[in-house]
Amino acid sequence: MIPVPQYPLYSATLSEYGAYQIEYYLDEDNNWALDIDELERALNESKDRCVPRGIVIINPGNPTGQVLSRENIKNIICFAKKHRLFILADEVYQENVHLSDSKFFSFKKVLMDLGPPYKNMEMASFHSASKGWHGECGSRGGYYELINIDNDVRMQVNKLISACLCSTAWGQSVMGAIINPPKPGEQSYELYNKERTEVVNRLKEKADLVSKLFNSIEGVKCNPVMGAMYAFPRIEIPEKAIEHAKSKQMAPDAFYCFQLLDKTESIMLQSQNGLVPFNTVQGIASTNVHAYSNGDDDFFSVEHHYLHGIFMGFKWQCVEFARRWLLMRKSCIFPPIPCAADMWNDLKYVECVTDGKKFPLKFYANGSPHKPTRNSILIYPRADELPFGHVAIICDVVPDFIRIAEQNYIYHSWSDDYAREIPLVIKDDCYYIQDEDNICGWIEVDDNNELQPLDETKLDLILKEYQAAKPFGTLKRLSKTDKAFHSYEHWLDENNPAEKYFMSLYGPNLIRADTDTLPYYKVDQALALSIGSTSNELHQMFLDATNYVLENDDVLKHFCIPEIFWSKIRRSWSNEKDIIMTGRFDLAFDGKELKVFEYNADSASALFEIAVIQEKWGQAVKLEHPHMSGFQINRLLIKNWKQICTKLNIKRIHLLIDNDQDEILTSLYMQEVLKQANIDSKLCILYDDLYWKDSKIVDSDGNQVELIWKTWMWESVFSDYADAEKTGKLNQKINGEHPRLCEILLNDDIHIIEPLWKVIPSNKAILPVLWSMFPNHPNLLCSEWTLTDDLKRSGYVKKPIVGRCGHNVTLYDTNGESVLDETQGKFTDRNCIYQKIFSLPKHDDYYAIFGSWIIHGLFAGFGIREDKRLITDADSPVTACCIAWK
Repeated sequence: MIPVPQYPLYSATLSEYGAYQIEYYLDEDNNWALDIDELERALNESKDRCVPRGIVIINPGNPTGQVLSRENIKNIICFAKKHRLFILADEVYQENVHLSDSKFFSFKKVLMDLGPPYKNMEMASFHSASKGWHGECGSRGGYYELINIDNDVRMQVNKLISACLCSTAWGQSVMGAIINPPKPGEQSYELYNKERTEVVNRLKEKADLVSKLFNSIEGVKCNPVMGAMYAFPRIEIPEKAIEHAKSKQMAPDAFYCFQLLDKTESIMLQSQNGLVPFNTVQGIASTNVHAYSNGDDDFFSVEHHYLHGIFMGFKWQCVEFARRWLLMRKSCIFPPIPCAADMWNDLKYVECVTDGKKFPLKFYANGSPHKPTRNSILIYPRADELPFGHVAIICDVVPDFIRIAEQNYIYHSWSDDYAREIPLVIKDDCYYIQDEDNICGWIEVDDNNELQPLDETKLDLILKEYQAAKPFGTLKRLSKTDKAFHSYEHWLDENNPAEKYFMSLYGPNLIRADTDTLPYYKVDQALALSIGSTSNELHQMFLDATNYVLENDDVLKHFCIPEIFWSKIRRSWSNEKDIIMTGRFDLAFDGKELKVFEYNADSASALFEIAVIQEKWGQAVKLEHPHMSGFQINRLLIKNWKQICTKLNIKRIHLLIDNDQDEILTSLYMQEVLKQANIDSKLCILYDDLYWKDSKIVDSDGNQVELIWKTWMWESVFSDYADAEKTGKLNQKINGEHPRLCEILLNDDIHIIEPLWKVIPSNKAILPVLWSMFPNHPNLLCSEWTLTDDLKRSGYVKKPIVGRCGHNVTLYDTNGESVLDETQGKFTDRNCIYQKIFSLPKHDDYYAIFGSWIIHGLFAGFGIREDKRLITDADSPVTACCIAWK
């Protein structure tokens, strides 16, 4: 049992461990008091969903600030005794009591004063050095006291805690001073008592001031702050603002926070009703099934989800939740179905996964005389707002409405153990569920309560026929041979700057200069899904490796980054993990395995070709499969630019590039994306359009530069910094003069995309780190900083740790005796890594490499470069690729 409102660590920890939250509500109208009747209500309503084991009490309250009376604590102890609940007393603010008529009483003291049988109850209490009047938030020290705990249990708890990192020596010292303060007569007592009194009095004054200020604002109400260090006001959002927020598909509280940021530059954290990012738990249904956020309506993860080896569906679509709910709650699944709306007409039965028995389904149209029941499946038809329909689970039926659990409909944290409440109306003895979207009706499983929840201790009972092997998929190179397409010219838009520039580079024809056919690739659904799930997993692995590198100087040295930049890179990693846009994996596929060659985490090369050009090419040549492999890139770029600019309150983006054809093409496309996102931008080739003005960098229009999207390598920035230091011309900041590259991109007043920390995952020195962290991972190739005998025997690739476009790469055959292929370039002076060679099959005399795009941390699509050589480079053509979706 946990209070609402509460310190979110409790709900987060319970979610992490899959435990059920029994939420009891504090009474705001009675100064956030804790009412025993409310505890009884919460406990009784939970008993058909869990076995209650414990109760958390936060006193003084966080974030509500209430201080419990001795009588209140006594009643809580009696309640816990009655229901055999373990008490967890969070008392970290025990010394922060502000109102003169309030006093702190510890649970242990009241427990002992009550005498038998209460004094023998089990409980734990907590105190901390980072809270309270001492407020040493950097001093991470604290203690827990276990009271009346069995010695064997105590030993196991201490063993578990001992496996965690201990508090620092400083934290332990501060905690020691807190529990053993100076005593009267000791040398430091008078100074200690003086300082303590001053701090406590200042906190009292601030508590009173804050609550009065809140109450002076129209639409804001705040109870007196009795204790702790928080005020918890209620903000009444006007109805018009709520409607306006809904029109923008925003939660009212999120809309309020962004408006406050925009108007006052005040930062607020959204409440638990804010948008939940993809792959994050939104809530836990009353049936104890987790619901995960899909991020938004349009995102499609292209990832299969399996539970106990059984295919559930695509992450995190509504059908996946319905199938997983049936498996966990009734040990059954339904056959594959194209989309949610088809369930109404095409589903006939469900199958038990432990014995294969089929159970029929009963269908009740909306407006049926049959009342909806708990555990029914609610089906929505196709509509403009729901092109694939929708499915949800009815998890409760109460007077006047139903409660449902679902995925991919709303994207906010649930406030309870259900996603939404929908009105249930009785008219002419028939039941109507009245949602904003039309409803087909509800489906019940006709099992006479025979089906039971899946016993996860007996997974060996699941029949093997339901545990499908994950397919690898196929890749084919095909060609259009119709000569009529050879002279087809009007497939690109000359009014679009990026498309016009593309034609100036490569001509207006559909056909490539190196072939007399129209080649393209086709991948099946299984391979497309494998690329997506592999890319998402690899991205997280590279992030984990980046964190490891930045925590270990001995490893970071292998990256050959000047040490002067280490602290700045670490700050970037700490502060800018979410200020990112694109990255591209180079993936190889031999028909059986997908292997990563490297991660171009700081590159946008070929983005336009994969997102736009191949899409238009496929339409022009009328491919039989119209879905191209870069299908989500453009939309996700628009979405994430909007999010970043909103988060940082940025009005104009500056695109900073070198005078290079490929970089100009990519930047013109990025300008078009920003235009579609309604974001102003300015293209700066080199940095002649930028100037110093009053120690700030401005553009030729006088606008201060706040966020830059760049194509420059970070290594070029480091070199420019070294040159500036040698000449003594660093950070002179003379009004009207142009800044240097390093002064722009290392400027603390400017956000950079991609941020500085990406210099780590884009450096090939990370490949040996990955291999050491994830040895024999199916998507990694053995990589080392030095050439080993094993690599010599297997054949290997020698790569510079910093490089682009496939330059200065050498491939050696088995035993390392002869060179299979090599490229020249400007990176001959760089340190190298050695990676096991991976043999690629030929497709019509070409080798194909996937470029798999990650946008803001998630897979967005992929493309293919092909070459007759083993090593692909910037001149290897991007070749269209379509997906044969089932």
